[in-house]
This record gives sequence, structure tokens and C-alpha cells, in this order.
Amino acid sequence: MGRAVAVWGAVVVACAAAEAAPRPIKNEGALARAERRAARKLVKAYLKLIKELEKQGEDHYARVEALKALRLDPEHKKLRARVEEEADPPIKTPPGYREAARELRRRAGAALGRILDQAIEGGLSRDVLEPSALRVLAFDPDHPGARRVLGFQGGPGKWRTARQQALALAYAKAWKEGPAPKPLEEIPWKNLEKALGIELLAVQGQHCFAACDRKNPHPKQLETIARAGDLAFAAFAHDLLGAETFFWSPEPRPQLTGVPAAKYSKPLFLLLENRSMHVRFLETCVSDEQLKVSGRGLGFVNTAYLPDQVIVSEGWQPGRFLREWPSQRMVFQLVAQVFGPRRPYYLVMGLARHYSGFISGEARIRLVPRGSRTERDRTARKVSDFFGLRRLCREAYAEARALPPLAKGIFRTLESMRRSDEALACAFVEYLLAERRGDLLALLRDGDAKQRGPHELVPHVFGDDAPRVDKAFLDWLLRNY
Repeated sequence: MGRAVAVWGAVVVACAAAEAAPRPIKNEGALARAERRAARKLVKAYLKLIKELEKQGEDHYARVEALKALRLDPEHKKLRARVEEEADPPIKTPPGYREAARELRRRAGAALGRILDQAIEGGLSRDVLEPSALRVLAFDPDHPGARRVLGFQGGPGKWRTARQQALALAYAKAWKEGPAPKPLEEIPWKNLEKALGIELLAVQGQHCFAACDRKNPHPKQLETIARAGDLAFAAFAHDLLGAETFFWSPEPRPQLTGVPAAKYSKPLFLLLENRSMHVRFLETCVSDEQLKVSGRGLGFVNTAYLPDQVIVSEGWQPGRFLREWPSQRMVFQLVAQVFGPRRPYYLVMGLARHYSGFISGEARIRLVPRGSRTERDRTARKVSDFFGLRRLCREAYAEARALPPLAKGIFRTLESMRRSDEALACAFVEYLLAERRGDLLALLRDGDAKQRGPHELVPHVFGDDAPRVDKAFLDWLLRNY
């Protein structure tokens, strides 16, 4: 991407001319003219970047940038022709591309944002301002004027819709008022204690257990873990099983059809002190070789240690991890136990991140293991909180247009998921929960990969409507993230 840096001077010049601050705009025609003038200059800059990417054979990213530029000029013939040429994303991002694209995006957001500010100052109505606000947010997700035009609450980096704010309050209320876990007097996992050579201290929640070595007790942490697991269960059961739980939602309990009959075994969240204890657990309690490999690469593993599911994490993690880890793993348990194994990873990971995000505020993206523990931990923290995940979704909007969920995303596996896929999966699940809950239920109920792969599942659930649903999701994403 070295040549892209050389070309960048021309991009900066092209954008700088588009940034001259206009006077207050007082009518719709003047707003449209100002936006067209800015768009012409910005599109030229995008075309230069696209041309440079094409020279280097980066067709996927050239298409992504063309999709961004189409937000500026939807009728541009060259751009429309460019986006029709699909290309698979490369494994690696070309050097320098992210920086160049981010700077161009920032300048486009600044140019369009100034025009919107002047239109707001000119007193134009919300109906007139809304299309401009959506266009601004495609380039500058933190523009306060655009956010307020669209009804968001909060501030830079912390924006929420009224619905998301109501849900956040509902989760906070359920956390505070939900049933408290109780100490477990009689330990039922004698074989597990013997295998690990420890005595367990445990608490029991409504829907899970949490335990650690009695020699290194952490009762408050165990209570937090069990509370998080219980709340994830209660919210999931309310949303997708139509059950009445202690989770109070601002949205009415859905009347769903086709919900599987309840079948559930309480999992045990087991916290081990260090890596050596984790390895001992893998060697003595896990027979599945693939689980042993994934358990060594990541700091947690699910395994069927009958009669209970055991979910392990190594080392004590501070703060919100104690909520994020059990709430995510509880969702994996629920999907596997209620709907069955082999469901689309894109949807299952999206659900896990959705519930853990509201419960913990955390949103650490864990990619495929990459070797050392230090590298693994750094990878796990690329997105630090739930708001960071939402920002990543906004930044990945053009990627979502290039690889929409039902056309491309749902076919992703654990090994092929990228950071943008992980974030967009969470957004797509939230969209389905908000707008098409019955379809989400059908995807989970009928999505056993052994019986019906993703290529068969999408038409089975959506028929010929899949492209329309993808488009509706993208529109929803702009208005809600």
C-alpha cells in the first residue's frame, strides 16, 4: 500500500476544498446544492483511492470504498459499476489502507457535518434533516447534531436509541433485584474434585452453579458469576422461549410459535487459579481432542462432564469479565441444549455478545487462537466495551454492504470470522430481536448444519426475501447504531 500513501497528498487536497464552511442554510434546495458540491469533491478523492487499490489487486477493498462513496452520490455510474463486481475479502488488510480510508472518511464526515450544522442552525425541519443526518453518520458516527436529529441519547462514543436505553435500564434493574445465589453446602462434583485434587467452594443460582478452589475462596466473585449466568438465562428465555422470568423487559413478552420443548441442565462455571490447573483439567476431564486444543489456546472451554456441563476459565479476571464470561457461555449452553448443536456460529456468537453486552458492558472480541498467551490476550481486547463494539459496527457499515449477513455473513465459521463479522453479527441479532424475532427463532430451530446447511437455511426461512431483509438490516443499522 506504499503507493497509496504517495497518492494520499492528492486525496487531502481534494478533501480540503470540500471543507469550506457554508453560511446558515434555510431551505431544502440550498441544502441539496451544498451537499452536491461537497459530494463531487469527495467522490473524486474516493475514486483516487479506489484506483490505487485496483492497481494493487485489492478488488474487495476497492468495492468497499466504492460503497462508501455511493453514500455521497448514489447515481454515480462508475461507482455503481464498481460495486457490482464482487470479490472475496483477503486474509490480510493491505498496509496503509486502513489509515488512508480512515482519514478520508474523517474528512468526508467533517465536510458533510458542517453542512448539516448550518442546516440545523437555519431551522430546517427534522423530516428534511433526517436524510442528511444519516449520510453524516455513515462517515462520522459521533456527530452530535446528526445523532440528535435521529433521536439518539447520550454523548460521543456512548450513543443509544430510546429502545436501547430502556433495555439497559431493564438489565440494570434485573441485576439489582434478581434472586441472589445461595452457598452450596453439599458439593455434587466429587469425581471432578478428585480429578483436580482440590476441594470446591460453590454457589447455586436459579439456572447455574459457580465454583472455585476452597483454598483460594472468592465468594463475591462466585456470586457475580452466578448472577450473570442467571440473568442471561432469564433474558434469553424471555426473548426467545416466551417464558415468564424475573427479567422485566420494556417490550412485551413475545407470543412465539415453534418454540422447542424446554430441556435444560444447569452448567457449572468453574474458575481455576492458573494455567497449570487448566491443563490438568483438560488432561483429566476432557476426552475430546479438539476441545483440548481449543482449551489450550483460549482461557475457557466447554466440556460435557456428566451429569453437568462444566465451563472453565483460568485465572481470576477483574471487573466486568466476571459478568461477560458467564453470560456469553450461558447463551452458548442455552442454544446447544434447547435448540441443539451445530447452529450457525454467526448467529450464536451474535446472541452471546448481545446478552453479555447488556449484562456486563464488555465486548471483547476473541478471534482464532494465535499462539502465545500474551498474543491471545491482546487479541481478546481489541474491542474494550459494548459501545466500542457499536462503533466498530458503524465503521464496518460498508463492509456489511459488501458482505451482507444473509448473503455472506451467516456462512462464516469460527475460523473465518473477522473483527467486523463479530461486531456485525451482534448488530444483526439485535435487529432480528427487534424487528423479526420469529425469523431468528426459525433460524435457530431449523439451523442444524447436519440437516440443513446455511445455503439451504436462508431460503428455507426467508424464501426470496433474503436480499430485502439484508437491505432492511443495513437501513436499521444506520438508524440504531
